[in-house]
Amino acid sequence: MQNKNLLDIKGIFASYFKREILHNVSLEAKKKEIVGIIGPNGAGKSTLLKAIFGIIQSKGGNVKGKIIFDGKDITQSKPKENVKTGIGYLLQGGEIFSNLSVEDNLSLVIQNGAKGEINKRKEHIYSIFPKLEEIKKKRAGLLSGGERQMLAIGMILMLKPKLILLDEPTASLSQDMADMITNAILRIRKEEGTSILLVEQNIERSLKISDRIYLMRDGEIIGEGCPADLATGQKIKTLFYYQD
Repeated sequence: MQNKNLLDIKGIFASYFKREILHNVSLEAKKKEIVGIIGPNGAGKSTLLKAIFGIIQSKGGNVKGKIIFDGKDITQSKPKENVKTGIGYLLQGGEIFSNLSVEDNLSLVIQNGAKGEINKRKEHIYSIFPKLEEIKKKRAGLLSGGERQMLAIGMILMLKPKLILLDEPTASLSQDMADMITNAILRIRKEEGTSILLVEQNIERSLKISDRIYLMRDGEIIGEGCPADLATGQKIKTLFYYQD
C-alpha cells in the first residue's frame, strides 16, 4: 500500500551545543494537508522546523531519529538539498534581498530558468498577492512587514515546493494583513496542492485553517487531533497553563 504521507518524522531528538531541545518527536503530514503546531514560547516549534529543513545539522547541531520526505531519508540533508527536493522554509520575519526590487527578488530565485517560465510563475504569485504586482518596482528594503512576508512567501512559491514550513507567518502584522496571508495559505494549498507545516502563535487562526493540530511543550509532542476537538477540549488550556 502506498504511503500517503509526504512527511514522516519518527522519534527525532535535536540538540544545540549538547543541549537537547527536541525529545522523541514524531509527526506526519499528508499530501495537500495543512498541519498546525501549537505551543508556548520555548516549546521547540521553530527548532522542529529547522531540524526538518536541515539548519540545525548544517550549523553543528545534532539530529537523531528519522525525517522522511516524499519517501526519502533527509535526516542529515543540508538546506540546499532540501530545497531541490521540494521543501520551502519561511523564517520568522522572512528572508529577502533588501537592495533589489520586488520583481527582481522573485526572478532571482529561479536560476538558469527560461524567461517565459519565470514570468509565468511571477504572474501566478501576483494573482495570489495582488499587492506585490502594485509594488513590483519598489525596493524590497522599503516594504512594510506584511509586504515583506508576501514577498518572502512568493519567493518560496517560485520554486513550486511540495512542502512549505511556515514559522509564524502572521506575527506582528495588522489584522487585515494577517487575514490576507492566511487566505493566501489556504489558496496555495488548494491551487498548488502544497502541504504546509504551520507554526502560528495565534491559536484561533491555526485552529481555523489547519486540518490537524499537534500540541508541543518542552520539546515534546503532548497531544494531537482535529481542530474542532481541540478547540472544545481542555488540552490547549493545559498547554498554556490557563487558569479557569
